[in-house]
Amino acid sequence: MAGDLLNISLSGIQANRLNLSVTGQNISNANVEGYSRQEANLSTRPAQRDGSFFVGSGVTIDQVRRVADQFLTRQIMLDSSQKQQTQAMQSGLDALDKMLSSENSGLTTDLNRFFLSFQAVAQSPSSVTAREVLLGDARGLANRFQTLGGDLGQRIKDVNQQLDTLSGQINELSSAIARLNINIAVLSGNGSGAQPNDMLDQRDQLLRKLSELVQINTISQSDGSINVMLDKGSALVVGGQASSVSSGPDPNDNARSLLYLQLGTQRQSLSSGSLGGQLGGLLDYRDQALAPTLTELGRIGGSIALLVNQQHQLGVDLEGRMGGLFFADPNSATLAAQRVQPNLNNPPPKDQVMAVQLLDPAQFKSSDYKLDLIGPANDQYTLTRLSDNVQISSGNFGALPASISVDGVQIDLTSGTFRAGDHYLITPFRAVPNSMAMAVSRPQSLALAQPVRGSATLTNQGSGALTTVEMTDRGPYDASTLALPLRITFTSGTAYTVTDGNSATVAAGLPYPPTGASGMIPAALGLKVTMSGSPVAGDSFTVQFNSQAVGDNRNALALGALGNRPLLEQGTLALIESDRVMTGRVGTLAARAKVAFDSADASLRQSQAQRDAMSGVNLDEEAAKMIEFQNSYNASARLIQVASELFDTLLNSVGR
Repeated sequence: MAGDLLNISLSGIQANRLNLSVTGQNISNANVEGYSRQEANLSTRPAQRDGSFFVGSGVTIDQVRRVADQFLTRQIMLDSSQKQQTQAMQSGLDALDKMLSSENSGLTTDLNRFFLSFQAVAQSPSSVTAREVLLGDARGLANRFQTLGGDLGQRIKDVNQQLDTLSGQINELSSAIARLNINIAVLSGNGSGAQPNDMLDQRDQLLRKLSELVQINTISQSDGSINVMLDKGSALVVGGQASSVSSGPDPNDNARSLLYLQLGTQRQSLSSGSLGGQLGGLLDYRDQALAPTLTELGRIGGSIALLVNQQHQLGVDLEGRMGGLFFADPNSATLAAQRVQPNLNNPPPKDQVMAVQLLDPAQFKSSDYKLDLIGPANDQYTLTRLSDNVQISSGNFGALPASISVDGVQIDLTSGTFRAGDHYLITPFRAVPNSMAMAVSRPQSLALAQPVRGSATLTNQGSGALTTVEMTDRGPYDASTLALPLRITFTSGTAYTVTDGNSATVAAGLPYPPTGASGMIPAALGLKVTMSGSPVAGDSFTVQFNSQAVGDNRNALALGALGNRPLLEQGTLALIESDRVMTGRVGTLAARAKVAFDSADASLRQSQAQRDAMSGVNLDEEAAKMIEFQNSYNASARLIQVASELFDTLLNSVGR
């Protein structure tokens, strides 16, 4: 009996010693991130028969259990991934929003100042000083476009570089997880049924760090290892083998980097829309904010350059010359060719000559385009607008040279070998901001006057008066088909004849009031002439070159008015307002990103609190357990003493 009591007491001492060790481990690691509370699982030893009774034989140690919930662990990984994704997006958008909305770094101040300068110089159009101020404000606007374009481009490059850095971190973590998988499988499969709790904690911590970089899903295996999956089932870790993640160029777009997964000899691209984590957030920031903003900035810059150049060329400068380009030509041969990117995987010979012209700002869309040659004929194509992924044109472009016109841009296919299966990226506006520059440098070369003026014959008897005389198209002038002066002669109060400088009849029997946008003069002559009042038969009016252009401010006023005219978005959006729309879109994205981040952060806090409630160490509870186990240990030790005394008494009794 004393022997049984001794064994029972020894089992109690061993069990309580273990309990105290586990409690000490918990207390020591209470502040260690990722540590899961442990507890010893004890059970009663099988009872032994003693006569007609069964008497217990002590306590046995089953295992030291790690208190963890697999569901909560996965939820924390998911919430961590979501938080890091939204944080990366929110952080980037917040900085972008501040840059665009700032008076010192945004476009608004320079854009407003530029158009107001035309109104200011219109007050004294012959003043060289006023013209110098206008040139300075114009250079400031061009420089602002360059600065913003360069900054946005650099931010895109920074994201691409971060992809490379994060890829290295992912590879380090996945390799460490694979090594732990091997060790855990060995230790879990030794037949003891025990689990390496500390290794499991270590692996979970690595998994959480990995989930902060990229969203993952884990699949537990029977040997204790786990498989880690990403991007719709792509295997990152399988048992003890880890894949390699790397960044590389996008064959469709040389400004973007893509992520690739290498497992053995197999290489596959990873879908940016499903990556999650910091990696996914950076890609979202690049593809949904930076790149569209750069495109929109280019659309605004290209529209301003085209419209201002067009109007400036309809004026005459202080030296009597027709106006030239105001800004650098956005359709220069170099820029037009840069707007086409052949896919890197297109087969040779890569001899295609293509260009993209910007034609009509009213039709422009803030988008890139994808041109696919789909076959079976080599000239059969589809053109997709990437901003909304809508196929907007298809068919056969025919023999070269050929053109495809959509959304105010024209794609010119000039020469070379085009084959079914070829792909091309069309970027009409991406390079525009960095190319914004002044074409006019001398204040005397600013064409602020109208090249034509009108006058009424002094002997007119009616009340008719010329109200508008302006050039709308210098083409007829450049082609020398416009012979001035033009004379408008009324044959009656309701009809008139137009003759040119050679006394040739241009048009006869025209009705008054006239019909058509050009007013009194046929549109083919490139002039707009309007009248008011009631002329009578014999009245005449003359339209001639403006020999008094020094004090003329009409083209300056027309240039200044461009800012507030609804010339974009099918005639619904003014140039000045376009900047506010761009800035407002980024601001809206930033606000949404802030809400998404706050929500993700709250979800992670909640999940972490649930995990801590189950797996975290409560020092008060552990202290209470320590006292309890200590008392049990002391009691078991006292039982050993009692058993020893009983055994001695029994021996002494037998000895007598």
